[in-house]
Amino acid sequence: MIGPNHRSNSFDLIRHGAALAVLVAHHYALSRFPTPQFWGIFSYGAFAVLVFFAISGYLVTKSYWNSTSFWTYFEKRLRRLFPALIVCSALMVIFLYGFMGQQSPALKFIFSERAYNAFMAHVWLDGSRDINKFSADFKYPNAANGSLWTLRYEFFSYIIIPCTLILFRKSYKGLIALLALCILLQTYSAITNEKIVSIWRQTLLMTPFLVGALMFFTEEHWNNTKTKLILFLACLTMIAITPRNPAYQMVFYVCLSIITILIGISFKENLIAGKFDISYGIYIYAFPVQQIIINKTTLSFYPSMAAAAAITLLLATASWYWVEKPFLKRHHSSSNIKTHDTSDTQQTALASSDPTLRNQ
Repeated sequence: MIGPNHRSNSFDLIRHGAALAVLVAHHYALSRFPTPQFWGIFSYGAFAVLVFFAISGYLVTKSYWNSTSFWTYFEKRLRRLFPALIVCSALMVIFLYGFMGQQSPALKFIFSERAYNAFMAHVWLDGSRDINKFSADFKYPNAANGSLWTLRYEFFSYIIIPCTLILFRKSYKGLIALLALCILLQTYSAITNEKIVSIWRQTLLMTPFLVGALMFFTEEHWNNTKTKLILFLACLTMIAITPRNPAYQMVFYVCLSIITILIGISFKENLIAGKFDISYGIYIYAFPVQQIIINKTTLSFYPSMAAAAAITLLLATASWYWVEKPFLKRHHSSSNIKTHDTSDTQQTALASSDPTLRNQ
């Protein structure tokens, strides 16, 4: 049940592709152009986020299973998510809201209570609001970093998965019940058009996350060529034949999540494969960079997309090498010290949890 090492799959490559797909989708939206869609229903961005959450569910569950305790697991989650986010939030407050804001002078704003509150709001996973009128006159106004809204739901998933496993004594029956509840609530919302936004978003995004988690737990039953092929074809068939009714969205989300894990497990790539992981950096920096490029330059659509992608890749690379990777290495070193006298089983589990994984 431990699952494959990250070097024997293609999850790293898929995550980077998904991060760039979000950038492409947002560039259309931020430019006020119609966003390309799959089958006329799902945008590239929504498609990519589903892929992110499915992979995250698989890898995070693996991380918890390989951790010596909940707190060891949770420390890894904090180190992976927050250092880069804190730096990104600080840069947003200083440069976007401070020097590019329209109300208060830069230095006055940067040292104000408003700046502190904005910084703390972003760190606590609320990144969509516009502060100091940074984007008030943009084509897509009053949105500074719209990508960050998904992080709070991912973070909650980081907590609910191990809590469910603890409650059910590491049995995946609890995850099945939770997935059924998410599907039920989503289907009810689709039929009645009634929803509480926060609950609707959480159950929506937790669906692929839980599918990924269940794929990890059941891997010994499906990780062979014949079963993977059958599952793959069955999922494609379900997507193709299900009527476009309120139930279709859940069918698509579940099947896409299964397909994502099947592809990730079935193919090995050596291009990225644990060498680096700038997908998180792409995700948290792309939106504000695109807002600036689209609204503060005279570049046309495709040149502006290329420029935004280039700058985002530079920022994401800097974030990985100067912020994210050092924190992960620090955790890896401290884990080795703390577990020097642990059992052989625990040492094997720690060794299999590579610090370069985005969702370690």
